[in-house]
Amino acid sequence: NKIYGNTISGVAVGVYFVTTPETLTVQESGNDVGGSSLSTGNTITYGISNTAPDLTINLVSNATAGTTIPSGVAFKNGAGNNIRYNNITNVSALTLTSAGIYCTASTAPVGITFTNNYSDNTITITQTASVANTGIDFGSGIATGTITCNNNRVTINHTSTAANTAADIGIKANYVAASSSVNFNVVVLNEIFNPTATLTHSGALTGILLPSGTTGTPTMTAIGDSITISRSISVPATFTATFSGANIGISGVTGATTFQIGNTGAGNGNVITMYEIPSASGTGTSTFSGAQTGISIVGATGIANLYILNNTIGNGRTFKNYSTGTLIGINHAATLSGGTLNISTNAISFDRSLASATGTFTGISSGSSTVTMPGGYSVSDNTILFTGSQVAGATGTATGISNTDGTTGSTVNKSFSNNTINLSGVMTTGTGITFNYGNTINVNNNSISINTSVSGTQIATVTGIISSSTVSTTVNIYSNIFNALNVTSSSSGTCTIFAISATGGQATTNIYNHDISNISSGAGTGVATIGGISISGGGTVATNVYKNKIFNLQLSNTNV
Repeated sequence: NKIYGNTISGVAVGVYFVTTPETLTVQESGNDVGGSSLSTGNTITYGISNTAPDLTINLVSNATAGTTIPSGVAFKNGAGNNIRYNNITNVSALTLTSAGIYCTASTAPVGITFTNNYSDNTITITQTASVANTGIDFGSGIATGTITCNNNRVTINHTSTAANTAADIGIKANYVAASSSVNFNVVVLNEIFNPTATLTHSGALTGILLPSGTTGTPTMTAIGDSITISRSISVPATFTATFSGANIGISGVTGATTFQIGNTGAGNGNVITMYEIPSASGTGTSTFSGAQTGISIVGATGIANLYILNNTIGNGRTFKNYSTGTLIGINHAATLSGGTLNISTNAISFDRSLASATGTFTGISSGSSTVTMPGGYSVSDNTILFTGSQVAGATGTATGISNTDGTTGSTVNKSFSNNTINLSGVMTTGTGITFNYGNTINVNNNSISINTSVSGTQIATVTGIISSSTVSTTVNIYSNIFNALNVTSSSSGTCTIFAISATGGQATTNIYNHDISNISSGAGTGVATIGGISISGGGTVATNVYKNKIFNLQLSNTNV
């Protein structure tokens, strides 16, 4: 079937394919909705009423016989179809769960090979009810199939007045495939919460859910995508509106897969922007507490290779981030086996300066218990900037790079080099780079600045580099630059500042070629301890500290 150049409106579903008999081996395949250019694309306005579409026959949905959700293009058991160059919108009065392109299957298809290509579409969904919305949903996948989803523009404008637990997803492609490309898409999720009472919006917002593989080393790419997730609150005085749902820009779940998220060269990285807009001054109280992650790769099955390159992640130049939840630029907590990990040339920048509490921030975070990457493990040339709260008494923890991949006895060699880390604001703990497990670990040529402020009885702990006691073989920490490690303090709590802290248990630790200065403790009244290099924990292995210059340490506390 070729469906070209139509203008469709006044309908619940624009283009609708159903399959009989209802079996996984019978698929609607080879259909072309929109052709290969703008001239053959269709213009579809769907969702004519708030009654679920019903063909009165059991052909439409596996989940509910005879019904499906309103959508622009819908497939029941769709495999091997082309949906391109369509302009899809819903009627503004629609309050049912809906999708621009929607496919459904009870389980994945079997025994076939196919490519689903849903590309070059413009999809705009407007919603005012507390229901879920999806721009594109591939519905199913197969280990011998291909998922192609490029150059789409997906916008979901969602305004809620009631408590909302439903999720909004720009592109849902998290199905198994032999390979995939989810490239150069523009996804905008605007979530507006306007309750007239004290209510919570706990629905999650996700820009792109990536496919995964099962065997071999299929490649899943997300290159050149632009994702914007904004959450705003408008609530009358005396009431509190809360956003507690999690936000993720790009999410992938592993499965013997090579993930290529961003690439070298101008325009090949992904741009992920996440921010909040609170109620205007004088109105009700705005609360943002959901966890937020720019790029997240998790899963129990092994990644063959993981490349996260040249991405820009943050809240943009104008907007702020108010959430008190966990904030992570890049998170990889998946089993890593067989290949190469390279996280490089990413720019991560978040500003929470107007928030009353900072929560927890980590620029690049890891947490896998299984890591075997013989091709290399490198976190390099990233820029991580974080501005925490400027409100006195706020609490928070900020870490540039937190690496806990592996276990004791790990054989993986790791490199952390040429990263620029700048953390500032009211926070009780600031750490540039912290790591533990590995075989040979090199930490070199990183530039680290940490400027914190504490008051009252708050305790301040600032450390440029932390090497923990569980590293198994050799650690080389050398030629790093500590531009500033400062605490501005009026606190009676303790204050501890070190450029480098290495605790016992390593086989060999070499710390050398550093100029360490510009460390100051502020003018608090608590006990302060500052220094260039701290070696602790004992053990019988060698710790070699040489060719370091340590000078101009300023201890201003009245109780030392």
